Amino acid sequence: MQNGVKIVKINPAVLQVLPTEIIIKYGLLPLAFDENTLTVAVGEALDWQVLDDLRQLTGKRIIVKQLPTDEISINLNRFLFNHDKEEVVANSIISFVDKILVKAVKEKASDLHFEAEENAWRIRLRIDGILIELVAPPGISYLEVVSRLKILAGLDISKKKEPLEGRFRRKIANSIVDFRLVAIPALYGEKIVIRILDKERMSFDLNQLGLAEVNLVKITKLLARPQGLILISGPTGSGKTTTIYSMLQHLKSSEKSLTTLEDPIEYTLSGITQISIEGKLTFGGVLKSLLRQDPDIIMIGEIRDQETAQIALRAATTGHLVLASIHTTTAPQGVSRLIDLGVEPYLIRSGLVGLLCQRLVRKKCACIAGCTHCNLSGYRGRTIIQEVVEVTPRLVQLIHEQFDEQQFIRTASQEGYRPLMLEAERLCAEGITDQQEIARVIYSP
Repeated sequence: MQNGVKIVKINPAVLQVLPTEIIIKYGLLPLAFDENTLTVAVGEALDWQVLDDLRQLTGKRIIVKQLPTDEISINLNRFLFNHDKEEVVANSIISFVDKILVKAVKEKASDLHFEAEENAWRIRLRIDGILIELVAPPGISYLEVVSRLKILAGLDISKKKEPLEGRFRRKIANSIVDFRLVAIPALYGEKIVIRILDKERMSFDLNQLGLAEVNLVKITKLLARPQGLILISGPTGSGKTTTIYSMLQHLKSSEKSLTTLEDPIEYTLSGITQISIEGKLTFGGVLKSLLRQDPDIIMIGEIRDQETAQIALRAATTGHLVLASIHTTTAPQGVSRLIDLGVEPYLIRSGLVGLLCQRLVRKKCACIAGCTHCNLSGYRGRTIIQEVVEVTPRLVQLIHEQFDEQQFIRTASQEGYRPLMLEAERLCAEGITDQQEIARVIYSP
C-alpha cells in the first residue's frame, strides 16, 4: 500500500507489447498479458476507437477494468519512473527534465514553456521577458516529459482534457525553488507552462528595485499614511508582485497586522498572514470577513469586480491601508477603471490616495554586438520604470460622474506626475536601455 492505494506489480516486459508513449497517452495501467489478451485498467472509460487502435497495435484482445484515478496515477508513476528495470527510458526522462529545470533556474528564467507541434515539440525559456527557444533532443518523448512534469506537480497524468494546476519544489544550487505548473489541452497535446519562483534571488526591498529617487520618495510617503487605497497597475510580467511584496516588507512591523489576499500565493512572507483565494472563495467574500479581524494593512491581489473595489475603498476610509493591483496601462487609468466597475465617484474621492503603474525594460549588455551572457540579444537583466500619482486635493475634485482622464493627467502633471515615457527617456539618456526596447515595452500612439 502507498498513501492508502494498493500497489500493482507490473511486468516490465509489457513494454514490448504496449509502448510507454501509448500508456501515457491514454493513462493505461497494464495489469496482465498473455499470448492472446492484454488487461488494462483506466480511470475513465475508453471509447471504441481507442480500443480498436489498441487491438490493432497489440494484436490482442483488450480487457478493460476501471480503477480510481489516484490508484492508476500512483501505480503508473511507480512503474514508469521509480522502479528498477532494464529499460533506461524512464531514467533518461527524469534526467532530462532535471537538467531543463536546473538550466532554467541558472539562466534566471521566469517561465518555462513546453509545447507540442504537429511533428515535433519545443522548449522555451522566458528570460528578461523574452521567450528563447532551446533545442529539444531527438529521441525524447514529449508525452513522457509532460507526464514526468505532471507527476512532479502531483497531478493525475490520466487527465488530459481539462486544465490542471499544481506546484512542486526542488533544491537547485543550494536554493529552494518553487515551480508553479499549468497544463492546458491543445491541438497536438497538452501545453505546459511553469512559473519559476526563486525566492533566494528575489530582493523584496524598495531601495533595491531601481526606482527613480523622486518615485521612491513618493511611494515612501504614500506608505506612511495611516489609511487609504494605493493601486498598483501594469500588464502581466511587469513586476507588480515584486513591488507589492517590497511595499509589504517596508510596512511590516510587530505592531501591525498585515494580511494578503492572493490568487495564487507566489512567495511566502514571514510575519504576514497570506490567504489563497481558490475554490469557492472570492476576493470580495473573504475581504468582508477579514475586516472583522482587525487588520491594519490589507493587500488585495487584484481588484476584478465592483464588490471587491467597493469593499476595498470602504476599508480605506475606515482606518485601513489597502494595497491592490489592477489591470490598466497607465496610473491615471486606475480612476477610470474603478468608475467602469461601477464604483461611485464619492467613494473613490474619499478612499483613493495613490496610483502607480510600471513596466520592466531590458538593460543593455556591456558587450557590443551580443555575447553568450546575453544570449546574443544585446540585453542583460531588467530594470523598472514607474509612474506615480499622489491623489492631491486638486485631483480629488476632478473625480466625478463626468470624469475626464485627460484633464486629470494635465492636472497631475502640474502636481509632479511624471509619465512612464519621461522615465524611459531618462534611462535611454543614461545609456541604461535604448529606444528599441522602450518601443517594445511602452505603447505610445
